Amino acid sequence: MQEISNNVTVDYQVGKLELKNSELLRNAVSEVADKYKDLIITDDTVKEDKKTKTELNGLLKQLEDKRKEYKKQYQIPLKDFENSIKDIEAPLNDAINNLKLQLNDYDERLVKQKEEQIRSFIEEVCKEHKADAKDIIINPKWLNKSTSKKTWQDEAIQAIKLQDAEISRFEIDVANVKAFAEQLNVNPDSYVYQLNMGVSSIEVVQRMQKDVERAKKRQEALDAETKAMNEAKKARTKVIDNKRIDTATGEVEKLETFTLTVTGKNEDLINLAKYMQEHNIDFKSAE
Repeated sequence: MQEISNNVTVDYQVGKLELKNSELLRNAVSEVADKYKDLIITDDTVKEDKKTKTELNGLLKQLEDKRKEYKKQYQIPLKDFENSIKDIEAPLNDAINNLKLQLNDYDERLVKQKEEQIRSFIEEVCKEHKADAKDIIINPKWLNKSTSKKTWQDEAIQAIKLQDAEISRFEIDVANVKAFAEQLNVNPDSYVYQLNMGVSSIEVVQRMQKDVERAKKRQEALDAETKAMNEAKKARTKVIDNKRIDTATGEVEKLETFTLTVTGKNEDLINLAKYMQEHNIDFKSAE
């Protein structure tokens, strides 16, 4: 490509910016500074010392303003020169930006094509595995130009196998939780949901045990309360001429007698007898 810097011709003269009376100015400033550099402030002098500080700041500002004034003037030719070069550079910058945008777009298309290739590979491999292709995350490193096809394929297969192992582990956890729930005679659905939310199987089983224990205690407390209420009611109740009378409330219940022959499993008959006892129903075995 053609060298263009050889065509840059500049009328350049070294600028001169010299402080002619530097020694005189230095001595004047030193004289003032020496006078106040070791100043010790006291209660009696603090007001005057504040005034002195203001005056010294004023002297310093005078020097700074003068420095900035000449610096600004000195830089005017430099700024004009820079603006001339930048104006000439503009078409080159436009061309460079155009190429940059197209090259970036080209690289993005290559990355997208490679990503689609990797995703297609993952979907094909997952057909022979438990893993769902949607759950396999593409490592950004696989999209780099420097990453070979063999490398990203090997790593993708490894990721799929890891997902397989995780699914198998989860299936075992679900089976164990369901089996334990069956032993405790509880619905496993809410506990399987907890597994899906990331709770470990050990913690889920512990929660299940605690839930069963709490439910058992609540039922025991309810049974005890019901039994106490029935016993209290029975104690204050009298039976007169097929009528049950609550001596505390005056409530009268008409009693009826039925002769039944009940057939069922021993366990069910025991539960039926328990129910009748709890509900204050008198019964006796047939002769």
